[in-house]
Amino acid sequence: MTVLQRSHLSENQFVLAFILMQDQNCMCEELSATSKRYGAEVDEYKKKVDDFSSSIERLEAEVERQTNELEELRKNPKVESLRADVHRFVNNLAASHGKQAGETELLELIKDEHTDFNFDFLYEEGETASLALPPEIDDSEAIVEPAASEAVMEPTLGALPSQAADSTV
Repeated sequence: MTVLQRSHLSENQFVLAFILMQDQNCMCEELSATSKRYGAEVDEYKKKVDDFSSSIERLEAEVERQTNELEELRKNPKVESLRADVHRFVNNLAASHGKQAGETELLELIKDEHTDFNFDFLYEEGETASLALPPEIDDSEAIVEPAASEAVMEPTLGALPSQAADSTV
């Protein structure tokens, strides 16, 4: 109601119409305040979504950078040589224990040897393996010089090529 004209309404109708107009005004003010509050919340959520989106973009860029670095490392001749040495070592280890060179058997053999260092970076994407000395064994402790009275033994099938070249027969 825009303008209440008292002449057309009875006193009760006028009071009722006035009360309804006041209720409508209050409701409009409440709706306006609620709308502003929700608008502010929406703006806040939009900002959070924008921040989240930019975080995702930064993470994607970091993943891309690290993937490129990994590819460069995989193409490195030293890493290729180390990968080949590890594959030979694993195959020799399996052969020395009478096992086939299947992944499942190798992983079981490696678990039996109580090794827990992760060499996954040496394997192509999709390949997996976990091999190495336990972390509590220091490399300096692993090298044992034979006593003068002991005969020098030939390298076993499990020896790395670099170890086989160092030993004398």
